[in-house]
Amino acid sequence: MLKKYLEFLGIEKDRFHVAWLSSAEAERFVKIANNTIESVKKLGPAKKLVRKNFNSDGKRI
Repeated sequence: MLKKYLEFLGIEKDRFHVAWLSSAEAERFVKIANNTIESVKKLGPAKKLVRKNFNSDGKRI
């Protein structure tokens, strides 16, 4: 349900990851974090939530 809501807001569902682990699982945490970073890098920049910068003339900077 949360992933559907995030998509509605403009966040691709693959940018959101949830994992349950304990404080004793440092090695697993590192693996999950690295996998998450790699999958988000593959997605590239966010498509809908990218802030566009414009100057006072309305031209993109």
